[in-house]
Amino acid sequence: MMFATSPKHAATTPETLSSTLRPYVSALWQIDERQALALLDPEALFSAYQQGLG
Repeated sequence: MMFATSPKHAATTPETLSSTLRPYVSALWQIDERQALALLDPEALFSAYQQGLG
């Protein structure tokens, strides 16, 4: 699935997230001042689940 982005809704790097969430997020889009959309990394989530981290 592809997401259309405009300069107003540009993807930012996961460095803007807390260090706890950063390993699981591939991209972050700021929709407006109150909303954001995160693209999660399923392999990282599954690996953490297998290790008992989730």
